Amino acid sequence: MYYILYVGAALNFIAAFKLLSEIISSPPSKDGPGDYLFLKMFVVGVAVTFGSLYIYLFNNLEYIVPFLIFGASLKSWAFIISLYLLSVKRIGRRLFVELGVSNGIVAALFWWLIQQHL
Repeated sequence: MYYILYVGAALNFIAAFKLLSEIISSPPSKDGPGDYLFLKMFVVGVAVTFGSLYIYLFNNLEYIVPFLIFGASLKSWAFIISLYLLSVKRIGRRLFVELGVSNGIVAALFWWLIQQHL
C-alpha cells in the first residue's frame, strides 16, 4: 500500500525532468516576462523536493500524515488547475491527462493512504 509513495515520487521526478529538459533545450524568450524562467526552475526544484520527500516518507512512516497532507493538497491543486485550464481551452486533452489526471489519481491515492494511516 505504501508503494503509492513511489508512484508520487516518480510522477514528480518525471515532471521535473521534462520541465528541465524544456528549459535547457529552448533558449529563454525575450518576449515573455523575465521571471518566467525563474518560475520554471523553481517548479523543477519543488517537484524534486516533494519527490524526495515521498521516498523519505516510505522509509519513515511515522511522519506520513502531516507531510503527505501537503503533497496530496498540491496534487489536488494541480488537478483542479488543469481541469480549469482545459475548460477554458488553455490546454489540450493530452496535457490535461498527462498533468491533471495523473496528479488527480495520485492525489486520490494519497488521500486514501492518509485515511488508512490515521
